[in-house]
Amino acid sequence: MRNTRVFNAKPKKLRKAMRILEKSKPRRRFPKGTIIQLVPFEAMVKRGGGFNKEGRGWEFFRLEVSPEGTTIVQRGGPEVVNILTGNPSSCQGCHADAKKFDFVCEKSHGCVELGLPDIVFETLQNADPRCPPPAE
Repeated sequence: MRNTRVFNAKPKKLRKAMRILEKSKPRRRFPKGTIIQLVPFEAMVKRGGGFNKEGRGWEFFRLEVSPEGTTIVQRGGPEVVNILTGNPSSCQGCHADAKKFDFVCEKSHGCVELGLPDIVFETLQNADPRCPPPAE
């Protein structure tokens, strides 16, 4: 099951990002402006202009979400900390294992498994207070 959400404000770049995600082939780079999110309280955004060269231009975000919107708690490169697993660590540090997949983790990209079943991610996404409930 693929629970990843992807967005880009430019339709052509969004189509390219979707193709890269769907085909899951190494050595493909996501276009600038691509936002990738697995859970509502974390995201990564592809930046340009030499931002975070060690992280291939990705900026990592830790977020607070409410029905009113989103608040950025932490943003940046290797200093942004993942809190999902209960064992805080650098988002970029974990994503670095997927370097040949442009730092986008998937089950077969070399990243350390989070140890959570797919239903947990689906439940977290469906509980996102910014979104209407999914149609049944």
